[in-house]
Amino acid sequence: MMRFAEFYHASTGWNGRDFSGPVTLIPACGSDSVLPIDGRWSERRAIEHAREVCIKRGWRGFTMNAGDSYTRSRVVRPLEVVRPL
Repeated sequence: MMRFAEFYHASTGWNGRDFSGPVTLIPACGSDSVLPIDGRWSERRAIEHAREVCIKRGWRGFTMNAGDSYTRSRVVRPLEVVRPL
């Protein structure tokens, strides 16, 4: 089973007509939006590393996930916001 962090960024606020809708945190896209976690690391070390990378890359928050693949995984630690909206 693989473990990874999934990073989040702010939505645009698009509501179908204009950008006046609510801005929320949504999962980011692309290769930099996930961080594979070394299976030998403790949960504490994995979270610390994910937090460091999240701040360095400019994301707003992250979740910790586990599963057979990126598309077949589940959230094992809820969203941690490191930079509020």
